[in-house]
Amino acid sequence: MAEVSIQTTQGRPILTMTGEWTFDVLAEHREAVCHALDGAQQLTVDLSGVTRVDAAFFQFLHALGREAEGRGAVVELAPEVPQEVRGVALVCGFAGPDGLDFGGARGGLTLPRIESAEAGGTHGG
Repeated sequence: MAEVSIQTTQGRPILTMTGEWTFDVLAEHREAVCHALDGAQQLTVDLSGVTRVDAAFFQFLHALGREAEGRGAVVELAPEVPQEVRGVALVCGFAGPDGLDFGGARGGLTLPRIESAEAGGTHGG
C-alpha cells in the first residue's frame, strides 16, 4: 500500500513516500504529490520507506520534476534510497554511473548518486 505524507522541517517541505509505488497506485496519489509543490521553491522527496517500485515510478518522479520546473521549483531526492529502489532503477535503465538518469531530461529533479547493487554499492551525493 502506497502512502504519502508532507512535513515541514526548517521551513522546507519534505514529501515522504512509503510502501509499494507501482503503476496501479500512481494515478490516485498524483494530486497529493503535486500538492506538496504548492508554494515551495524546493521539495525534498524521502524514499527511505518505499518497499517496491516499477518503471512507472521513475516516470512519475520525472513528471514531478517537470511539474516543479514549470512552477520554478526544484525537487530533490533525499540521499537514502532503498536497495529495492536502486535495483529497479538499474534494471530499468534509470540509473547510471552518476546516479538516477532520465536521459538528460531531469527537469526540476535533483538526484542522488546510485551505484551498482551488484557491486554492493551505496548511495551518496
